[in-house]
Amino acid sequence: MDRQWHDVVLTDSQRALESVRGLREEQDREFAASLEEDRMLEEERQMYERRRTEAEERLGEEPSEDEKDCVMVKVVLPDGVSKARRFRANSGVVSLFDFVEACTGLEPGWYVLMRSTFQAPKQICLEDVLVGRTNDGDVECRTLRDLEIERYETLRVKIID
Repeated sequence: MDRQWHDVVLTDSQRALESVRGLREEQDREFAASLEEDRMLEEERQMYERRRTEAEERLGEEPSEDEKDCVMVKVVLPDGVSKARRFRANSGVVSLFDFVEACTGLEPGWYVLMRSTFQAPKQICLEDVLVGRTNDGDVECRTLRDLEIERYETLRVKIID
C-alpha cells in the first residue's frame, strides 16, 4: 500500500513539475516576444527621430519677423496640435513637407496638406509640387508664391488611407 501511495504522490509531483515547466516555457516565449516588440518599437522611434532631425536640417533657420516677403503657415497635425512657422515666399513648397516631417516624423507620401481657403489647389501633395530637375540635378519644385500662399495660411495634415 505504501508503494502505491508513493507512486501516486510521485506521479502527482511529476505532473505539477511538468505544468510548472510548461508555464515557465510559455512565459519565456511571451517575454521574448515582448522584448522583440519593444526592440521594433524602439527602432521605429529612432527612425522617426532621425527623419525629424534631417527635416529640421533641411528647413534651416526660420526667417525673422522683420524679414520682408515672408508668409506664416500654421499646420494642424492629425492629433489636432497646431504648429506655425514663417517661410520665405520664394521657398519651395517642399519646405512645408519638411516642416510637417520635422514636427511628426511622417514621410510626405503618407499624407497630403489640405488648404482651408477656397484657392486652388485645395489639396497639396508632394508629387504635385515637384516640377522636374535643374541643370545641376537638384529637384525643382513650385514655390509658396506659385501656389498663391499669401501672408497667412492654415493647412491641415490629412493621412492618406
